[in-house]
This record gives sequence, C-alpha cells and structure tokens, in this order.
Amino acid sequence: MDSKRLEVVMQRTKRLLDNAKTFQSTEESFQFDQADLKRQLQQISNQLHRGRIQSLKNKRIVCSVLGACVRMSSSNSTIIHKEIKQGSFDVIVFEEGGFVTLAEALEILPYFSSCIVAGDHLQLPPVVKTEEAKRLGYDKSFMEYVVEKLPSRHFLLETQYRSHFMISGWSSRVLYESRLKAGRRNKNIRLADSYDRGCSTLRNNPLIWLDHAGLGYNEGHDDVPDSHESYHNEHEAKLVARMYDHFRSEMGIPESEIGIISCYWAQVAHIRQSLEEINPGYSSATVRTIDGYQGKEKDVIIVSMARSNLSWDLGMMDDVRRINVAITRAKRHCCLIGDSQTFSYDENYEILLKGLKKKSCVVSLRSFQQKMGDEGFDFGPVEIEQKFAEQRRIRREERNREKSGNIMSV
Repeated sequence: MDSKRLEVVMQRTKRLLDNAKTFQSTEESFQFDQADLKRQLQQISNQLHRGRIQSLKNKRIVCSVLGACVRMSSSNSTIIHKEIKQGSFDVIVFEEGGFVTLAEALEILPYFSSCIVAGDHLQLPPVVKTEEAKRLGYDKSFMEYVVEKLPSRHFLLETQYRSHFMISGWSSRVLYESRLKAGRRNKNIRLADSYDRGCSTLRNNPLIWLDHAGLGYNEGHDDVPDSHESYHNEHEAKLVARMYDHFRSEMGIPESEIGIISCYWAQVAHIRQSLEEINPGYSSATVRTIDGYQGKEKDVIIVSMARSNLSWDLGMMDDVRRINVAITRAKRHCCLIGDSQTFSYDENYEILLKGLKKKSCVVSLRSFQQKMGDEGFDFGPVEIEQKFAEQRRIRREERNREKSGNIMSV
C-alpha cells in the first residue's frame, strides 16, 4: 500500500474513532438528562399531590364522581378516598340519586354525619347487568330504598319547568300522585308558538300517539353473543325516519332540537339506517336508547315503542319509569310511534292511551296520512303486512270471547 492510500485510511479511521467518542459522550449525556428529567417530573408530581391535598382540606365543597369515592379498600386509593376515610367531610350529597345503588351508598355513608339525596327514583334505575344481581335487589336504587323506609324525609319538588302540562300530565297521574304541575312559563308551550309550517296535528298537539295497530308491523329480535336480547321493528323505524324528515324539511326545526329515543339498541340501529336512506345528511341525528337520554331535553322527542306482538309482551317497556323518562325529555312536542294494541293491556299504558283518545291524540297511521295529504304534505304510502294483521285480528277476537265468557260466569 502506497503512502497516499495509507494516509487516507488513517484519516478515515481517526474520524470513525472521533465519532464513536462523540456518540458515547452523547449517549452518556442523554442518559444523564433522562434521569434528571425523571427526578424533576417526580418532584413536580409530589408538589401537585401535596397541593391537591391542601386544596382539598381548604375547600368547603368538593365535587367528585361516585366511582372515585367508593371502594374504600382499594389499594389504588385516590386522595379523596383517603380524605373521606379520615372523616374530613360532614355532609355527602348524592346528585342523580336514582342511579346510586344501595351497595355503593352503604359503603361510603359511615364516613359522613349527614346525607342529602337529590334525584328522581321514579326515572331510570341503577344499571344492573346480571339476573343474580337483580335477584339480590341491586336494581333498587339507594334513593328508592330511602323513600320507602323514611317517607317522612321525602320531599317532592312539585313544579316542572320544562314541558307543556300535557306532556308531564300522564307521569304526574301515574307516578307522582297528580302532584306534579307545569310551571307558568312552560305549561302551554307548543310547536305552533315557534313554527308556522308543517302538519297542524303536530304543531298544535304537545303529545300524540301515531298508531300502526292492525297493519302487521310486527317486531323482530336480535341476539348478540355476550349481550342481552334486543328488539327492533323495521316498519316502525321507517315511520320514525319519515316523521323526522317532516320535522326537519317541512317544519324547519333544527337538528339540535329533535331527539329520537327507543328502549332497544337494535331499534336505534334500524332508525339510523332508515334516516340515512331518506337523507345521508341525517346520519348526525340524535338517536339514543332511553338509558342514554336521561338528563337531556329537546323541543321535539320522537319515541319508537318498537314492541308489536300477539302475546302483548312489553319486555323492559313494562317498567313505567323508562317511558316516563322518554316522554318527559320533550319540551313542546312528543310523538309516540307504536302499536297501541300491544300496549293497551298494561294498566299504565291504558291510562295514557285513554287520556290521549279523549283529546283525539291517538291518531291512526291512515288518518295521519290523510291529514298530511289534505294539508299538502306527502308522508308516503301505508304498507300492510297482511299475514300478521290477520293473526292479530283472530287473536283479538279470541281474547274478546274469553272476556265475555268471564263476565257471564261472574
């Protein structure tokens, strides 16, 4: 190897050695910086922790979700866990007390001298997912338990400031001993006060039942592994979508003021599909189950009842608290869409239907279609499932004969 080539090799080797030293120095510096940064972060975390504790001790009122307060034996206790256990607070207030289970309340109550429960035990109960838990009584809320055991400590706020008096009237009669009244400013509000277009039946009546009884719009059911059984009603979902379209396109009601509710997640899915078939822009419509709607309100609420069968089986809809929540989300108008015959044999729904019939607010689908046509609106065709409709007619006649027989024997 000549001297020039040897010199080039030496220079390259020197650069490689220098780079290696630099890299080693940089790596050591990085490790040092990383360790220093961790120490600084730990110091900041400790300071924040001490600050939270001091702030907690200085505050007269502390707001927290219930999950951060219960499970006192958890090894991962939060600051508020420890402060509660040390008796740092005198009074606990449960807001939305109807959702608090008895077990959760009993776990935390011993650390307080006083307790206030605010909410409505006649709306949605605590979420309990297993039959065993229901058998043990965990589906009863702490608030419901307190009202039963200590009726003298229960006080009803007798004025509601959301809805027209007709919307809250059925709930008042069935659940609140006719004590719940509508406030002066909202007791007569209707869609007609704000909208001068659209079907007059909807604008002038705060609560209606659009009835598809006798048309054979029977329910279906969806079974999902590891989940509960859910029901849907395809024909009814299309009616809901058509009603929503009328509110939006003909009456001019904004999306933000219309809510759609059903008891079943399967029906929610079918309604969303039907809405998108009418108008892809309706994909952002507010469609929820009843459980996802408590605490919310809209000018217009459309309720899909979904159940329609020959055995008058209502499933979870026989819990009157659910329909109470659904109806009372509406401020100016609530439209119930369902099969009145399936629901009419339940005492509470019978009261609702009789009250609406007296005001001519149970409207058959055929009559509603005719009304819409007379006023220049197209609500689409009325489809009939002949087989189911005939089965319903025969079953109704059998039931009437059974009733007649019972009366004669008495």
